[in-house]
Amino acid sequence: MQKVIMNGVPYIGVLKEAEGVTNLVDALQVGGGVVQREEIATYLRMKNTGTLEAIQFGGTGVAYSVSEFTDAEQMDMDMCAVAMKHAKKTAVAGMENQAFDILMGK
Repeated sequence: MQKVIMNGVPYIGVLKEAEGVTNLVDALQVGGGVVQREEIATYLRMKNTGTLEAIQFGGTGVAYSVSEFTDAEQMDMDMCAVAMKHAKKTAVAGMENQAFDILMGK
């Protein structure tokens, strides 16, 4: 995942270039230069459900920049990744317990 400003619009996603076309895949538009923890969490939720954007830019006048994540942003990404990994590990059992509780009238 990268921080990309494409034609003045900030995104997090993966930048790919090929044959004069620039693609931003697994992309989510964010609010500004500093990526917030909730934006990272939203990104991971959307990636999990396959609902991130794929945006194609072509022709002349495409301007973009890629910047590194700050230490604080990287820490938020790491924490969110650990939380998502744990959620995937425990989600099915949690949903089964909820369904069981409903059936048992709890």
